[in-house]
Amino acid sequence: MPTFGRSKLAFNQASNIFEQLSTNTTSVQVKFFVSINADKSYDYISFSTVSSKVIVQDLNVGAPLNITFGFAQAIEGDYEYLWIIGDDEPIPSGAINRICSEIENNNFDFLIGSNDFIGQFDYKGSYAHISKKAKGTISFVTSTVYKTSLFNMHDINAAIDFHLSHFPHLVIFNKIIQREKNLKLIFVPLLSLCRVDMRHNWIGSKTPRNAFGYEDSIVFFGKPLAILAVNSEVYQKRELFFWWLKNWHRVHMFKYNKDIRYKMLVSTSLRYSRNIPFIMLAKLPVWRLKDIIRPIK
Repeated sequence: MPTFGRSKLAFNQASNIFEQLSTNTTSVQVKFFVSINADKSYDYISFSTVSSKVIVQDLNVGAPLNITFGFAQAIEGDYEYLWIIGDDEPIPSGAINRICSEIENNNFDFLIGSNDFIGQFDYKGSYAHISKKAKGTISFVTSTVYKTSLFNMHDINAAIDFHLSHFPHLVIFNKIIQREKNLKLIFVPLLSLCRVDMRHNWIGSKTPRNAFGYEDSIVFFGKPLAILAVNSEVYQKRELFFWWLKNWHRVHMFKYNKDIRYKMLVSTSLRYSRNIPFIMLAKLPVWRLKDIIRPIK
């Protein structure tokens, strides 16, 4: 569990995880690490009582690199599976047991919390297709359990190089699904793994379309930037096309002048001619028409 700036929230999360580990009814052995991102407001001794190990980063490396650190720890410790837990995404009762039961009974490659399809899915090839099947939940860091043997240090280095995407787990996810021929994915209800609807910064009402800012721009444009870490022109071309096809009408709404991710995405997308019409259309404030027809209050 990477954490920074939320000591009370993180301690509650850690205590919940530790309690669930103590009631694990399966034979699966679990280690729970907490990685504190150079924040002295945390009581390191208290955290050591509710975790297997507390790691304190000497410098504030930022959330993306602290998340990436978890993947490196999984390889270093030769663990079979990895689950990165967000400190702000409450873990429901029974989540640990559910994951461990799936590990015992199914030799899966990914266990994914989904808001749509539930069940087993053997698939090869496309992040866009998998994300659509789960209804976009893969971007939540806590939504996915990874088989460690599927990623390597090259993937981790790519996540470091593309940390500006803000989604290092998506960098690694994309690299895996592009490289592997067949993958066994198990989809379970998202809220059985993490209660993203109960996050501390959750806002019950939607943000008006004219009120998106820097953080919204990071999230919106960061996800497709993760695609660029994949060293396959065929894969990049296909996935970027899928992204523009789905999102061109939202681009103008999310574009924030002080965030460079939009310019990075456009400059790369322009390499493929079939994206050009969508990039041109994306300059239109289509969302203003939608705001008139169906405003968000």
